[in-house]
Amino acid sequence: AFIIPLVIFGIMLSFLHQSSLGALFLINPAQQPLWHGPLMGHLFLVSAMALGLSVLTYFSIILSRSWKMTLRMDILSKLGLVIAWILLVYLAARGVDYAITGNLATGLNGDWYTVLWVAEVGIGMLLPMILLFIKKVRTSRTGLLWATGLIIMGVVLNRINTLVISQAPNREGSYFPHILEFVFTFGLIAGAMYVFRLCAKYLPLYSDHMKGLTPEQVKKAPEVIPAN
Repeated sequence: AFIIPLVIFGIMLSFLHQSSLGALFLINPAQQPLWHGPLMGHLFLVSAMALGLSVLTYFSIILSRSWKMTLRMDILSKLGLVIAWILLVYLAARGVDYAITGNLATGLNGDWYTVLWVAEVGIGMLLPMILLFIKKVRTSRTGLLWATGLIIMGVVLNRINTLVISQAPNREGSYFPHILEFVFTFGLIAGAMYVFRLCAKYLPLYSDHMKGLTPEQVKKAPEVIPAN
């Protein structure tokens, strides 16, 4: 009874958080132009959709390997196609943003900002989008792993570029995190991973992960269910 309201609340929270986070940086026009434009709120939201589905796919593959679980490639390959279309929408919207502002021509100067932009957009978004549109790639466990891993890298790099790097031209002074801040951050990540492992071990999180499969399919490939 509580599942549907919780799902609706979670979706609303994510939408509000991502869109408002991107729009927040519109108040500071003194940024590197490659990461500033009127559609920043929309771009943050759409890229977060691609990131969420990529994380789900990536860690499903990792868990299937480490825990010897059945991998539903019949589902993940379709999810990969959805991710590709989301990235296409994202890149098209970002292109419109650049067309409105002219920031692409202004920002690409062959400096280290250009290198970061190419790594983010070219390697972290455009390349995996093309790969996921190729059926042979998205129906392959290794192909999906690499494509979604690149997307995770690309979107994380986008957040770093927007929140930190693009502010550098007009920032006075410098700052580097203390070693204790690194320890605290990695400790939070490790703690979250440990709690998830406990939940996966003692709660029925994966009790129906083979739902919809015939006994013949499971017997034929107990670890990996092919998309074909």
